[in-house]
Amino acid sequence: MYTEQDILHELDETENKFFLDLEHGYFHTAGSRTTLFADKSRWAIVMEKTGYGNRSLSMEIDICYYSNCLAMEEDTLGFNNTGVELFSEMDFKNICKGFELVDPSTKFITIRGKQLPIEQDKNKYKAKGIEIRDYDNPDHQIDFVALTRYLDEQHPKLFRASESEIRKYLPNALPKLMTIDKWHHKTYWEIYDSNPYGEDTRPSTYETFQMIAKILVTKDTTLWKPTLPPNNDWRNWPEAGSL
Repeated sequence: MYTEQDILHELDETENKFFLDLEHGYFHTAGSRTTLFADKSRWAIVMEKTGYGNRSLSMEIDICYYSNCLAMEEDTLGFNNTGVELFSEMDFKNICKGFELVDPSTKFITIRGKQLPIEQDKNKYKAKGIEIRDYDNPDHQIDFVALTRYLDEQHPKLFRASESEIRKYLPNALPKLMTIDKWHHKTYWEIYDSNPYGEDTRPSTYETFQMIAKILVTKDTTLWKPTLPPNNDWRNWPEAGSL
């Protein structure tokens, strides 16, 4: 058995662990999702974000686990996160013309074995609020960040972790309760007992994770009735990828 406090304590305790950071300075966030798993004795929260690594030439999914039943020490050196590469450095080099810019002659990109058209009409990006990089881009080409965000919104299922990817470090029989696509999130990071973002950013202090903890304990997904406005959309995190 476990309690809501057990879950909230695990979320607050970030030594040698990562709390999902939607505004990480080296990662341009595109999409995000949370998945909940639980039975009578085991629970897991799996949070993921998709995006482009700043200057890394990599489009990937970053997955963070919080649980009382993980088995991932050997693969991840004891940390609680892992990644899924969607488009590699070599793939990007094959479509680039300039630094992190898409060659205008490139028509398609292949993600998970599926060929997706590359939209070259900048007005369609603008309509989604996706800005095209203006610096060092004299020909106004589509940049890798804009491409990642556009494709993520056009093909969200392809850009989320698969069931097997999510469950990689979870017990096979652990039941899935629900997925959450929109929630209220705060940046949280603690090191040496110091949290630079303030005590009110601890997951245990606000509704989102208090409600998630209650759902995991009761297994009642109808309890998901948030009153805080969802803010996990990348547009709410302008500092993401800014370093």
